[in-house]
Order: sequence, then C-alpha cells, then structure tokens
Amino acid sequence: MSAWRRIATEKIPKQRELIERSASVGMLWVDLWFRFVEAHHEPLDEETIRGEYEFARWTCKDSQSAEMATSTYCHFYEHLPTEPLVRAQLRRFMTREDILQLAEVFKYHLSPDEHRAFMSEVSTLSK
Repeated sequence: MSAWRRIATEKIPKQRELIERSASVGMLWVDLWFRFVEAHHEPLDEETIRGEYEFARWTCKDSQSAEMATSTYCHFYEHLPTEPLVRAQLRRFMTREDILQLAEVFKYHLSPDEHRAFMSEVSTLSK
C-alpha cells in the first residue's frame, strides 16, 4: 500500500473504500471534497472533518511530495473559502497561522475584495 493511501486511511478511516479505489491523490481529493462538505451539515461529523484536515497537512508538509502538495492545494485548500458551511467552521479546525500561511492559495476562487474580507474574517477570530 502506498504511503498516501496508508496515511489517508489512518486519518479518515470512514473513507477507506474511497481511498482504496482512488487512482491518485488528486482524484481522492475530488471525491473527498463532497464528503467533507457533507460532514459540515448538522450534526457535524468532526471525525471526518478533522481527519481530512490532518491528511491535507500531511500531504503538504510531511509527504515531501510536491505533486501531492499541489493536488491538495488545488483540490482542497483553494475551495475552503467558497463553501459557506466549511467557511463557518474553519477556525475550529485550522489555526490562525495555518490560515495565514495559505493566504495566497485562498485567492484562487475569490475576487480581491472577497479575499480581503475572508482573510479579515478568519484571521482575526481567536481559536
């Protein structure tokens, strides 16, 4: 089993079947996004939400794979500010430092004004 599949399964055990059949990390993120958004509906599925954030951190920081990091930025992090349910819970699962480090990534789907408003909203809240 590849390292990314093993780590994904450890972090997001409920998604084992999805992880096993994914052809790549990028394709996995496409499928996980829908599960991630669904997990933000009441009642929150904090296990899934936290696990996906942990897997995202691993792919970007610990995997030492530029390809995996790029897939995660493009298929996961870029979309966080675009989904209201996710956006409302962002500070529960990401630190202010995490958010500030991803400021450039968050620009992709937002206008300059939307990006400024988003960064102001999420970086000033305390965690």
